[in-house]
Amino acid sequence: MQKNITYNAESYKIAFLAALFLIGAIAVYGWFVVPHQNYIKATQNYESAVSNLSKKKQVISNNLKAGRIKSEKLQKQLSEIQGKIFDLPEEREFFSNIENDCEQTGCKMLSLTLSQSSLSDSKPDRELMESKSVTASSANLSFMGKYGDIVTMMNKLQGSSKLVRFKSISINTVGDKPGYLKCDMIITIYVTNKEKEL
Repeated sequence: MQKNITYNAESYKIAFLAALFLIGAIAVYGWFVVPHQNYIKATQNYESAVSNLSKKKQVISNNLKAGRIKSEKLQKQLSEIQGKIFDLPEEREFFSNIENDCEQTGCKMLSLTLSQSSLSDSKPDRELMESKSVTASSANLSFMGKYGDIVTMMNKLQGSSKLVRFKSISINTVGDKPGYLKCDMIITIYVTNKEKEL
C-alpha cells in the first residue's frame, strides 16, 4: 500500500508540475504572444486606415483639380461674356449712333423705339440675364433702303465686338419707291448695370 501511495504522490507531483508548466505557458502566452498579436492587428488596422485615407486624399485631390479646371473655364467664359456686354455709356452711344449708321449705309431711319426687356424666353438670353447685374435693352428699329444697303446696315449693327442680337426681322417692299425695301427689326443688346470703375 505504501507503494501505491508513493505512486500516487509521484503522479500528483507530475500533475502539479504539468499544471505549473501549463499555467506558466498560459502566462507567457498572455505576456508575450497576445500583445504582439494585438500589435500586429493594430498595425494591419493602421495600414488599412492609411490606405483609405490615401484613397480619400486622391479623390479630394482629383475633385479639387476638376473644380480648379471648371473654375478656370467659367472665369474664361465670364471674361468672354463681359467683353460682349455693353456698359451704360456704350449702350447710349450704340443707340444714338443708329441713325448715323443708317445714313452711312445709304438707308433712311424711319423710327427707333427703345425699351428695356425683362427676362426673355430664349435660353441664351436667360443665361446672360441670370446675373442681376445684366439686363437686356431692346429697340424696335424701322428703316428703309435698297437690299444691299439693308444687309450692310445689319452687318454694321453686328460689326462690333459687343453682342447684338436681332430677335425678329421683317423686310417688305415699299409701294411708292421701286427697288426700296422697309426693314422692321427688334435689336437686343445686353447691358451691365454697373458703371465702369474709374
